[in-house]
Amino acid sequence: MNLIWQPIKTLLIKIGRIQTMIIMSLFYYLILGPMAILYRIFNRQKPSGQTYWIKKEPIKDMDLYLTRQF
Repeated sequence: MNLIWQPIKTLLIKIGRIQTMIIMSLFYYLILGPMAILYRIFNRQKPSGQTYWIKKEPIKDMDLYLTRQF
């Protein structure tokens, strides 16, 4: 009985892989891609003059630094 089902099972697995590739490709190119393009077009942010970097003072007391590390 296993000899009959093994070729059918491998054929169905190959068909499933092809279907998955087709469905995921359609989802990407028809839904996700256009949504990303529209998001980039309509969600333009104006650059500000401020930076995200926060200036920190250098550490002088190494004992305090090592105890706060953990």
